[in-house]
Amino acid sequence: MEFLFLTIFFLIYYYILHYVAKKINLIDYPDQNKKRHLGNIPLIGGPLIFLSLLSLFIFIDFDEFYNLLIFSSTILIIVGILDDIYNFRIDIRILFQLLSTIIILFSGYKIISLGSYPVLGEINLGLFSFIFTILSVLLITNSSNFIDGVDGLCVSIPLINTSILNLFIYLYCDCSFLNFTFFYIYAFLLFFILNNLKNTNFKIFLGDSGSTFIGFSFAWILIYYNNEYGNIIEPIMIAWLASFHTFEFVDLIIYRLYNKKSIFKFDRRHIHYLLTDIGLSKINILISLLFFSTSITLLGIVTALYFGTIYSLILFIILFFIYLYSKMKIMNHVK
Repeated sequence: MEFLFLTIFFLIYYYILHYVAKKINLIDYPDQNKKRHLGNIPLIGGPLIFLSLLSLFIFIDFDEFYNLLIFSSTILIIVGILDDIYNFRIDIRILFQLLSTIIILFSGYKIISLGSYPVLGEINLGLFSFIFTILSVLLITNSSNFIDGVDGLCVSIPLINTSILNLFIYLYCDCSFLNFTFFYIYAFLLFFILNNLKNTNFKIFLGDSGSTFIGFSFAWILIYYNNEYGNIIEPIMIAWLASFHTFEFVDLIIYRLYNKKSIFKFDRRHIHYLLTDIGLSKINILISLLFFSTSITLLGIVTALYFGTIYSLILFIILFFIYLYSKMKIMNHVK
């Protein structure tokens, strides 16, 4: 019965937001540079997913963390919608992301340790944990916005990686694998992905509100799980779950700083744009990047489990430089 009611809510929000988007100009218009899509697409994916999650409060008594996450994310959704309409400066967006992050941070959720490694020992962050947590959340939040250029990619990677995380916890501590909350969150996100891939008449985009909300939530869920299950989840495993976001974001920052550009100025260095420019179709890009992200995540976690955390850390660094080199070769080929 709950599933029926939530599905009805989801569809109601879907059609209402379609109508509202046209009235307030919450629309993405194509151009010849960044926005190479067909037609004028409503930017309602963010509020649609957010409102659908709010409907879960009718049936679920959320714990403190999820209440905080929804409350702080409300700020990002509102600011993101306004940004999609009025195109705010990056410093304004960062300011509100920082505010949302601090709300949860001051409630006691943060990254305390980077793990224990042979020779290096335990790397406790101490007072630096505050700054490191903020930087980590902002990295994944904005990286989510960076990779939001291929239908389904921004949503699919957190969806797959949180599934891997839940499966790992289920296997190693006999906890519930897919509880009621995650079942409906996954159902909403899967509907969004499938709709965008198949339904051209009712296609919608996440917009800045959606991509930042997805990235922000993904970052905090990883931190929350690490805090709750720190006895079985090594911090390096959490790093692997966010590896694609980290690789892409850091690569772009290095490239732009090296070329003396603003780190937030648009260019076509993004991996999905490079793959588009060499002739891959959108569906092939999506499948390729999901395969790459999932493969390196599983490889890193398996390495940590069976060979040790230090080897997993070394592998993380090596694969990052391989990623940088590969993007450079692709970019040279495009030129």
